[in-house]
Amino acid sequence: MLVVIDPRVENSSQLFAGVGSDAQVVMLEPDKNGIEQITVALCKYSAHSLHIVCHGAPGVLFLGNIPVSRENIDTYRGLLQEWAVEEILLYGCNVAADMVFPGVSLLESLHQLTGANIAASTHRVGNSALGGKWELETQIGEVTSGLAFLPSVVQKYSGVFAVSFGNATNFPVGDQPAGAAVGDFDGDGNQDIVVVNYQSDNISVLFGDGKGGVTAAPLFGVGDRPVDVTVGDFDRDRNQDIVVTNSSNDTVSVLFGDGNGNFSPASNFFVGDRPFGIAVADLNGDRILDIVTANTESDDVTVLLSNGDGSFASALNFDVAADNPSRLAIEDFNGDSKLDIVTTNYLSDNISILLGNGDGTFGFPTNFGTGGNAANGVAVGDFNRDGNADVVVTNRDSANISVLLGNGDGRFGLPTNFQVGDNPESIVVADFDGDGKQDIVVANFGSDNISVLLGNGDGRFGLPTNFQVGDNPDWLAVRDLNKDGKQDIVVTNDNSDDVSVLLNTTSQANPGTGTSRNDNLTGNNRNNRINGKGGNDTINGAGGNDTLIGGNGNDRLNGGGGNDNLNGGRGKDTLSGGSGRDTLIGGGGNDRLQGNSGNDRLNGGGGNDNLNGGRGKDTLSGGSGRDTLIGGGGNDRLQGNSGNDRLNGGGGNDKLEGGNGKDTLNGNQNNDTLDGGAGDDILIGGGGRDRFLYNTKRSFRQRDIGVDEINDFLVGQDKIVLDKTTFTQLNSRRGTGFSVSREFEVVDSQRDAANSRAFIVYDESTGNLFYNQNGNQSGFGSGGLFATLDDVPLTASDFLIQN
Repeated sequence: MLVVIDPRVENSSQLFAGVGSDAQVVMLEPDKNGIEQITVALCKYSAHSLHIVCHGAPGVLFLGNIPVSRENIDTYRGLLQEWAVEEILLYGCNVAADMVFPGVSLLESLHQLTGANIAASTHRVGNSALGGKWELETQIGEVTSGLAFLPSVVQKYSGVFAVSFGNATNFPVGDQPAGAAVGDFDGDGNQDIVVVNYQSDNISVLFGDGKGGVTAAPLFGVGDRPVDVTVGDFDRDRNQDIVVTNSSNDTVSVLFGDGNGNFSPASNFFVGDRPFGIAVADLNGDRILDIVTANTESDDVTVLLSNGDGSFASALNFDVAADNPSRLAIEDFNGDSKLDIVTTNYLSDNISILLGNGDGTFGFPTNFGTGGNAANGVAVGDFNRDGNADVVVTNRDSANISVLLGNGDGRFGLPTNFQVGDNPESIVVADFDGDGKQDIVVANFGSDNISVLLGNGDGRFGLPTNFQVGDNPDWLAVRDLNKDGKQDIVVTNDNSDDVSVLLNTTSQANPGTGTSRNDNLTGNNRNNRINGKGGNDTINGAGGNDTLIGGNGNDRLNGGGGNDNLNGGRGKDTLSGGSGRDTLIGGGGNDRLQGNSGNDRLNGGGGNDNLNGGRGKDTLSGGSGRDTLIGGGGNDRLQGNSGNDRLNGGGGNDKLEGGNGKDTLNGNQNNDTLDGGAGDDILIGGGGRDRFLYNTKRSFRQRDIGVDEINDFLVGQDKIVLDKTTFTQLNSRRGTGFSVSREFEVVDSQRDAANSRAFIVYDESTGNLFYNQNGNQSGFGSGGLFATLDDVPLTASDFLIQN
């Protein structure tokens, strides 16, 4: 027998090692055509039976880089007719479930083209605890071969080969529901749902019970013809508020929550003409959520900067240079830690990217075509796991979606389109099958269903699996509604005046420990501990608070959701924390650590490492080696430690500590503190009011400091901070300047500096800054040169004394 395994199935290495001794095993390359690879393998290995192991859906095999279905199988007619096997066994979940009408199923097509007898299943295949079975009960012809795997593997295998949702449960709302969002409005820890009712000019709030059920509250009035809705805290009372676009009176309505499920009457704020989509984020770095709307008639976006008290500054409008912008999303598309905007432009068949300046204003738009018709819904993710933001768009009139992979500089590659249902509307990105790769769900208005497309992790997606909902599904929201750690789906149904809830029934078991081979291990949404051991492993924690250990080899670790601990071990590793408060340790080798969102702790360990904190308040420690540290957004702490390091604070008020070695520290934006440590360092404050700190925690020794080059000191804005523990001769009080005026002097030669009676002496002819430890005695005593500045007219007020 020949066993062919797609490596994207859970714990593929466990299956690879668990076949009988009479079998040949081939692991497919996921980025190549599966049918072509199997044809080559059958030419190499003569076999009576062919066993294909891959993820499945009704009538679909997710095999290699192109899913195989009844719709496209005839294109492989020539190859399939070369398959000289008598039996084909398909280990994919629900593959036989499309055998509803005679002659139109994948199995029947495969039987006709190969002449082989076929066995598959209408149910899940795999772990019984997850609803799986190992019986391939649906057969065409007589299949006599048994299972390919040893009984011990069948008993212990931890996964199944499918993604699935329960049947939709529908809950009534108002007239013609549109936008939907999820939040906890009554403080009970359960996720609640808010739905906009377009025709009845109000919103429905459905209080969740934590099990997937809801209880309706009274309706809350908003403006005329409300469309979209989202949730945030706009008055900083720690209670979730609701904001809605009103398309007919050019306003947004904000309803302030009291945390007990009650809301204030709507407060209305004017935006552009006929607002449609809405999003919220902190656009100017003040830690307060702001509002952005896409305005379909004025062809622009409106920014409302929040004052933090429930009021907003006057509207700022930014043109998108396209027709009919309908929906939008917010993300950092060019890696400068400033949030940008993407809009879909319905009548222009393109998207607009407006790069943010970090102060709530935006530059001129750059537009990118989608390759489809009527660009509609939009969502953002990282579909090829390169750390750059990608965009996915629904094309309402061409029944497909467009994926545009980001370059990380605000530009995008050409779109790749994937078919979905009729008239796709809303789209949301989430990990539905817990494999650490981002998936997509789309609401298909014209076919009364939703499509789930599983991501391959390389920017591509499998064929859609469709789930029926109500009449004319329109808008989507995704959240864990029943506290099982899996992402559930909420859909509003425009023509049946209800909302559908679909609970995620996909599940996996903890794979545990890898082997000395190259393993692909994926956890579930519980708290997993996964050890890759030897080999070049790929480990995905998925949801839960996970511990991932790469071991030896060049590994890829992705924490996913939850507060995770990742340790790369030896080798050249790539660690990505995902969301949550993560701890990443590179270990030996030249590693790449990405904190992503959340307040993370990153430690490069040995080797020349690259650390990027991403969003949140992060702590980065380079360890030994020549490391590059980038704080990203948030107020971060960066520690270069030993080696010649490069530190970049990014956005936020950061603290940069070079440690030993010749380091380059760049605070970048906002108010940063830079401490070069030992070695001759280059210090660049960047924007904001920066502090250049000199504190060795003991009395001055030049080898503890070196001679630093301060490149962009701004007089009257930046400060040089001198700690009296290090500069022991200073008697000036704490604060700005020298309270003992004779302790600072500006001279115009080094000779004058050495003979000055002041303790801190600045030679304005060279830019050299000295600690003159012995006062007016000849030389500098135990002090000396510790910094140089470039043509800066320093005065006493440019110093800050501490301790």
